[in-house]
Amino acid sequence: MTSTAQYVLDGRLSGRVEHVVSNQAADFDSVADLLAFMDRIVREVDEARPEDR
Repeated sequence: MTSTAQYVLDGRLSGRVEHVVSNQAADFDSVADLLAFMDRIVREVDEARPEDR
């Protein structure tokens, strides 16, 4: 039996991720898909935030 950690190390990860504040969600089938969603959300939130300068 393969452990969950081994699935992650092998890049075999799937599920659903949600960003509650922005009400966005996505299904993912790989670590790369999950990270791409997270990167997109962080960029969108950062761009929408008023500058503190």
